[in-house]
Amino acid sequence: MLEDISITEFNSLDEMEKFEALWEYGQIVGHMFGNGFKFMLYLIIHFYVELKYNDETNAIIGFRPFEGTKLLEPYLKQISPTGLDI
Repeated sequence: MLEDISITEFNSLDEMEKFEALWEYGQIVGHMFGNGFKFMLYLIIHFYVELKYNDETNAIIGFRPFEGTKLLEPYLKQISPTGLDI
């Protein structure tokens, strides 16, 4: 059921349910660090979720689900074309 979850359904989950959905059905597609936080990017079928995490306190700060590619830009900078068969 959750593998077909929509972004609207994800938004209606409480924090623990969101984390469980990411753990169970999300695929990590990127990560970055900034302003003292770790950001993990997950893909759940039809949308992305950015998880903001504080390494020092070992706490989830928030979830930012989104559709489209505009918010992917900071993660794309991690990808190096070296070694790609183009």
